[in-house]
Amino acid sequence: MRIRLRFRRRLALEDIRFYICALCVLTYALLEHMSIGIPWFSGMKMPFLYLGALCALPEINLVLKRFRIRKYFYVTCVTVALCGFLFLSAYMNRVPRFGIVPYKNTYRLILYVIELLILTFWVSEKGWFDRILHLAFGYVLVMVLTVDFMIFAGIDLLGMMQDGVYIIGTKFTVVYMHMNLLSLWLVKMQDKLTFTGWQRARMIFMGVVMLVVTFRVNCMSGVLGCVMLLFLLWRTQRGKHLTRRLLCSPRVLLLFVVGSVLFVFAVQMLVAIPAVSYFIESVLGRDNNLTGRLQIYEMFSAEMQGNWLFGFGMGNANSAAMALFGYANAQNAVLQWILQTGVLVTVLLVAVMVLVFARLYKYHSLQKMMPMVALIYVYITLGTVETTFSMSFILWVFMLLMYVNQPPHIPAHKNNQR
Repeated sequence: MRIRLRFRRRLALEDIRFYICALCVLTYALLEHMSIGIPWFSGMKMPFLYLGALCALPEINLVLKRFRIRKYFYVTCVTVALCGFLFLSAYMNRVPRFGIVPYKNTYRLILYVIELLILTFWVSEKGWFDRILHLAFGYVLVMVLTVDFMIFAGIDLLGMMQDGVYIIGTKFTVVYMHMNLLSLWLVKMQDKLTFTGWQRARMIFMGVVMLVVTFRVNCMSGVLGCVMLLFLLWRTQRGKHLTRRLLCSPRVLLLFVVGSVLFVFAVQMLVAIPAVSYFIESVLGRDNNLTGRLQIYEMFSAEMQGNWLFGFGMGNANSAAMALFGYANAQNAVLQWILQTGVLVTVLLVAVMVLVFARLYKYHSLQKMMPMVALIYVYITLGTVETTFSMSFILWVFMLLMYVNQPPHIPAHKNNQR
């Protein structure tokens, strides 16, 4: 009896540490853009990460014992290299050409990535994927309900809703949060989905709400993203095994990422096609300059001379883009990362994604995580014209790794209590 009581107390303390750490990581990832409308929130990010690090610190022994295993080794090595080159990028930009000295933003990102890596080991080894999944779903659900209520009730606490700024960020953040919610819900319900009756009605309802909100905040690229997400979810949830294998292939993933960059060089030829020009002007109601994107893409190579390897420093992408191109950002997910951290860090970030999908591709059951895979492909596709490789995007990639790295004897749909 005495041993049993001690065991429970130790487990309870570990549970508390886990949930605090997970909440801190989720807060940093999901509320990344809240400081746009609430500037003081930026000062809260580092304390959240410090608290998460304090709770994750005892799990370093777990990481040191297990990282040599093949399923962890390569991702861990590349992630550590990524953090190293992030620091090198900050050092090379210690006298910044644009913006501020990037040390603080870089340390914050490194701390987030390290905590996310430790959390990956923690979740995988304990078989606690359901815990992080339910926590993320609940977090996103609360944010979506809050923002939707404010939008449809006309509550503008910040006084900037007419400028496309909401309590959690921009109109893009609002749309992406709805896509996150739908994907997380489908992952959460995967073991129970039959796509009949009430479940089908709920999915249709969530899809309709997502599109209605997207139109309400006037985010046309978000409309394309929602439509693509719904299409991929339909293809992957209706027994299309070939589609699932293709989407989980690391080669296909890499092809999409490379394609999002090649789009920058091919877009001018595409816009010159009459049918494409008509679609942009008449259907989307946008100009052929793609809201200034063509100008950015034309100037990017020339303006990056001398800064290709290390960029202009983490957090200085917007300042650099405004000074170099006259726009708020690079209007491309990969180029945005190159602009602020350089080619080396960006390549390593893509390498982490490819390694995670290589692990996923060999997993015996792909179905459960397909909604999250579909979400990642939507972000990569939207990344051709938007800056979608955010902290939450990195979170979804690592959550795939948390799932597939669980021990085979621990059911993924159960919350194992040891």
